Amino acid sequence: MLSKETSNQEQFARNENHHFRTDHLNDDLAGRSVRGGAVTLGAQVFKFVFSTVAAVVLARMLTPDDYGLIGMVAILINFVGMFQYLGLSTATVKWAELTHQQVSTLFWINMALSATIMLVTFAGAPLVAWFYKEPRLIGITMAYGVSVLLAGLAIQHEAILSRQMRFTAIMVVETLGLLVGFVAAIVAAWRGAGYWALVLNQLVMTAVTVAGVWRCVAGDQDCRDVDSACVPCCLTAAT
Repeated sequence: MLSKETSNQEQFARNENHHFRTDHLNDDLAGRSVRGGAVTLGAQVFKFVFSTVAAVVLARMLTPDDYGLIGMVAILINFVGMFQYLGLSTATVKWAELTHQQVSTLFWINMALSATIMLVTFAGAPLVAWFYKEPRLIGITMAYGVSVLLAGLAIQHEAILSRQMRFTAIMVVETLGLLVGFVAAIVAAWRGAGYWALVLNQLVMTAVTVAGVWRCVAGDQDCRDVDSACVPCCLTAAT
């Protein structure tokens, strides 16, 4: 009985750490690298072209003042965003041995950092509005703070996909987020939302990306055998 229980525990541990094993990649490492590079290059070219076209379309629907408001907030968001990652996603990608508990811990650290940055952004919103003498910046800054929190939900999941060299999945998710985000922005701008169309673009793009990487990680066939242990795999609190 004890031997059977031990065997079950070992099997559970293997399944629980399924997403973090990389030994299977060695069989075709060069091929995966070439294909991943090709997919990434193609996706980057597509995203550049689409972003340019979408920006031109939005520019005809919005005013320079709308873009100016977003640019004022971008300075603060880009600064505080530097502290969101702190190399934690790199650790997930590069560590030779990785367990579910370690990734879970990294996930919650990222979420704590993201939540802190969001609160700092909220607190700084009135200061940004005061500095530029533009009260509309308060709502914009807070909305971008929410976007930072949402982005934190995807950091470790995307790192897991990178660790598994699932570059196609990453590019598909990012491209889909870009497409849906700009469609939402164009619809909002067409309905007279003004600068909020640009804010909506960021929020929708981030939300779609989060949903996509979570689905890619949790949707693996082998992972389904683990039930709630890894669906979603990073949400189990570290103990």
